[in-house]
Amino acid sequence: MDKVFIRNLTADAIIGIYDFERVKKQPVIITLEMAFDNKKPASTEDILDALDYEKISNSVKGLIETSSFQLVETLAETIAKHILTTYRTEKLTLELNKPEAIAFADSVGIVITRERSDYL
Repeated sequence: MDKVFIRNLTADAIIGIYDFERVKKQPVIITLEMAFDNKKPASTEDILDALDYEKISNSVKGLIETSSFQLVETLAETIAKHILTTYRTEKLTLELNKPEAIAFADSVGIVITRERSDYL
C-alpha cells in the first residue's frame, strides 16, 4: 500500500497537566503517514481522486489549535480518529512531538498506529 505523508506540521495548543501549560499555548509537531492507493489519482490527475494533504493539514491544524487536552495521548488519539473517520485512508501512523516539554530534551511525544476499524 502506498503512503501519503505530512511531516512536521506545527500548530500551537493548550496541552499539558501543569498550571502554566493550561494558560499559554505551546507548539506541537505532527507527522502523519496515511495508507492510500495512489494509482487512480496518478492516472486521472484529479485532486478529487487523491488524499488531499492540504485539506488534512488544515483540518488537523485547526483541531490542534482549538483543543485543550492534558495529555499528548488524548490529542494524538483525537487526531487519528478525526482523520480516519473523515478522509479516505484505512490506516495511519501519527507521531506527535511536544518540543518544549522537557528543558534538556529536543522533544517528547508518542507514535501511534490506528486503523479505521478502531473507530467503528
